[in-house]
Amino acid sequence: MLHLKADELIDPELETMFYYHRKLNYWTIVHDHDFYECFLITDGRVHHIVNGVRQLLTEGTLLFIRPHDTHSYERVGEEEAELLNINFRSSMMEQALAYLGEGFSAERLTDAELPPQCTLSREDAAWLIRQYERIQTGAAEGNRQVRSAARGMLIELLDRFFGPPGASSRPDAPAWLNQLLERMKDKSMLAEGVEAFYRLTSYSPEHACRVMKKHYGVSPTDWINDQRLAYAALLLTQGEASILAISLECGYGSLSYFYKTFADRFKQTPAHYRRTHRKTAIPVHGPAWQ
Repeated sequence: MLHLKADELIDPELETMFYYHRKLNYWTIVHDHDFYECFLITDGRVHHIVNGVRQLLTEGTLLFIRPHDTHSYERVGEEEAELLNINFRSSMMEQALAYLGEGFSAERLTDAELPPQCTLSREDAAWLIRQYERIQTGAAEGNRQVRSAARGMLIELLDRFFGPPGASSRPDAPAWLNQLLERMKDKSMLAEGVEAFYRLTSYSPEHACRVMKKHYGVSPTDWINDQRLAYAALLLTQGEASILAISLECGYGSLSYFYKTFADRFKQTPAHYRRTHRKTAIPVHGPAWQ
């Protein structure tokens, strides 16, 4: 078995190193390393053998590899695959996890039997590739700038893709569903609606709907509507946007329908809800919102 060392691969001033494998060979040598690694399958499929377990990874899969993991790759038949590999010195990862604090529950990642993984949407995968390109092209600016950019990327990567499940997650539900619902809380996903829900899952709409009803007791459409209304209520109490603008931001194409669903949920109109719940630390003269 090959043991890879950070001192031989990762510049101590940069603390991170990217490798974009455009064409994976038939197999790789079984290895471990004294640093952390995140890799994203950007195209195709690949067999991943890790800690004695054989996994089939598909496009969009992101894995979090720890120093104690032993792994290798094998091609799937004659298929070609591409992967983006990001290596982090242990000191950099440990500082990032410490910065995220106890609420992040880093042991979920570091102590799990198998490396944590998640499936990225095309948009999320494109974001990570853009970070790679941005940091690589910024190398001319100097190591300090590159290191700062890489640290910022690492913090967002951890929080965005490997953050703790929300308080509303159901422990008995499949991990893919809990992860999907966390992603659906993003305002752009809520605005897109149920189309985003079905687009982000690799399962058929019928299967995803059945699993959703089994574990959450509601359909994807009902869950999304509830999240939209909760977000609208937040905007009404914390922002100064008009009610029309809020309804549009939350994905409602009809203002009258927004009023109806909001009143059904909160037993008052959006305007009345804003008047009774809005608080501000900035004194204003006259009406501050409508």
